[in-house]
Amino acid sequence: MPISQFREYFLGDVIFEQFERAGENNAGLTVYGVDSKVGITSESKYQSKKIHNYKILRNGMFAYNPMRLNIGSIGYCHAELREGLVSPDYVVFGCDIEKLDPEYLYFFIKSDFWNTWVEGAGVGSVRVRIYFRELINIPIRLPSIKYQKKIVSILKSFDNKIKLNRQTNQTLEQIAQAIFKSWFVDFEPVKAKMAAKQAGASAEQIEHAALCAISGKTPEQLAQLDPQTLQQLKATAVLFPDALVDSEMGEIPEEWEASKLGKHFNVVMGQSPSGDTYNEVGDGIVFFQGRRDFGFRFPTARVYTTDPKRFAQAGDTLISVRAPVGDKNMACEKCCLGRGVASIRHKSGSRSFTYAFISYIESNLSNSGSDGTVFSSINKDELNAVSYVAPSDVLVTHFEELIHPIDEQVEVLSKEIDSLEKTRDFLIPKLLSGELLIESSQSCSEQVL
Repeated sequence: MPISQFREYFLGDVIFEQFERAGENNAGLTVYGVDSKVGITSESKYQSKKIHNYKILRNGMFAYNPMRLNIGSIGYCHAELREGLVSPDYVVFGCDIEKLDPEYLYFFIKSDFWNTWVEGAGVGSVRVRIYFRELINIPIRLPSIKYQKKIVSILKSFDNKIKLNRQTNQTLEQIAQAIFKSWFVDFEPVKAKMAAKQAGASAEQIEHAALCAISGKTPEQLAQLDPQTLQQLKATAVLFPDALVDSEMGEIPEEWEASKLGKHFNVVMGQSPSGDTYNEVGDGIVFFQGRRDFGFRFPTARVYTTDPKRFAQAGDTLISVRAPVGDKNMACEKCCLGRGVASIRHKSGSRSFTYAFISYIESNLSNSGSDGTVFSSINKDELNAVSYVAPSDVLVTHFEELIHPIDEQVEVLSKEIDSLEKTRDFLIPKLLSGELLIESSQSCSEQVL
């Protein structure tokens, strides 16, 4: 399509505001919120008991809070979401589908042009508000619907691959967490040995019971393993005792220690450098002040400093020590730690074990104990005093050898996600402006994917 066939519009020419309310017949409708990172979410932060006045959000429509659009908080009700409800304070709008494909608008909203416009728009001296009457003034260039759909197809191919990688990463993390919990929280290999021993089993049968618990496999599946894998499992099984003993932390495996985190992990608390050394042009070393830049597993490098004070090494677990306490990530390179972040690693050097342990206790770090008091921050002494059931370092190493390849795969997929996002975001303005025509962009997307 020649660039001359892109027509100039204002957004108000191709969208309409939706005022339809839930009424009394609203049973079964999900109440949605909007999050600046994920868009439409079923975790609505504020919800009235009287939802008859809530606005209906249908597939293909958009919703946003007028006071938060300027920070990127807008959601698209895509085909995988059910029709639902949003706050009556939200603006809900749809597209004239003869002129504007909703998914095309979804990608337009991801463009720098959109972000620049909404950042400078709005009314109000204290909190900026962008109502529908302001939104309709955004200029937009549109090709034919057929051409819009071709552009959408290319950009969605990136989104689909990104989504698949994220789902795979979540599955891999769940596998690692399940193994950690089985070995070091529920003590399943120990209990399997105990049960077999109490049943009068032979040494070989006790070992076999432990192998099943360690691997999560049935006896039939164990029989299919290659000799090398089976031998590695046997070497691990030997490291689990066959008895539990009483301790101040309850029953724990025999010869394990009811201990504290600080005895077994190295902890580095952050210290912020001078603010005049901060920059976003890559001068110095990457610097993390808090959880703002945390991702699924690895943080995004955004701020740098030329005067670092405290460091984390690649593979260290990063943990937020200011509200909300406990959020974690893993450093993918040497970085500077600000006062809102600490780094931690098991003294054996086991990065995967450390991350799995912190992931397990993450939710407990935000409160002080049985009274549920919420920490606004946590200091080094409090972090070092966290309870920890300590297995042998040899067993920690065996866990590391098993899980580290999983973590390496997560890292590879995470880097691929980053590359796909950057390529997609590079293509969005060029495709939507007509600078890059569909024939040349098609081969580009196929090459990346």
